[in-house]
Amino acid sequence: MRWAVVHQSEKNWGVGRYTRLVLSVPVAAPPTSEHFIACHGFPPYMHSILEALALLPAGSRILDIPSGRGQFSDALREAGLDAVSADLNGQREDYLPLDMSAPLPLEDASFDAVVCTEGLEHLLAPQSLVEELVRIVKPGGSIYLSVPNVHNFYSRLQFLFTGTLFQFQAYDVPDTPRTYQGDRCHVTPITFPQLRWWAWMAGAEVVELLADKEKRKLGKPLYWMLHQLGRPWRRKLEKSGTVELEARNQRLQEMLNSKKTLYARSLVLHLKRK
Repeated sequence: MRWAVVHQSEKNWGVGRYTRLVLSVPVAAPPTSEHFIACHGFPPYMHSILEALALLPAGSRILDIPSGRGQFSDALREAGLDAVSADLNGQREDYLPLDMSAPLPLEDASFDAVVCTEGLEHLLAPQSLVEELVRIVKPGGSIYLSVPNVHNFYSRLQFLFTGTLFQFQAYDVPDTPRTYQGDRCHVTPITFPQLRWWAWMAGAEVVELLADKEKRKLGKPLYWMLHQLGRPWRRKLEKSGTVELEARNQRLQEMLNSKKTLYARSLVLHLKRK
């Protein structure tokens, strides 16, 4: 069973232009490009990841999933890298039709790096995809992930006043059956501790956070005041762990309270497979 597009519109969600879908009527046709949300531009998180990948040797094999409109894969190729594009949206004939919600039919350790930008939040079980991405990258290889940043102050204030998180407004999400293979929109908010834990369980670790466009810079004075008010509470939570976890918790605290986490529109992580 599939769901037909009954309304399609475009909206600027802060970075670039996206095609936004409202899905409604169940039909039996396979999913097409109209069943997916895709970014039209080249947002800052893509620039950050591209700069990091451009340091790899020429010809390095990179998986780009989901590829959307293909602009990131194109940029990888222009940088001399061997980009493998994967998406179910049928935008291009050379796309591998890989379903991110299922095991990937790719060999273990077959890529030098993998990239998944703004894809995990569209899945019901994103941890499974993280495990697959770690599996198919070579030992010592990199995994780059980006998801909407529910940690930033704008998202925290939105939740306080509306009960919804930034980019996860429940009113936008269509009701789709579990067997649906099109785009479910943003259905799963993902936090940094979740991503760090999923990576660790799969055999990878967070190396660094990368930059993205800041969300609502005008609110910085208010954000700074709120951040200072919460300092004692954060310190108490950090010290609540055992002595054995002290170093890990300090690192976790640093990342949770970095400017890239508190202000950026998207949370952009660089993982390395152990």
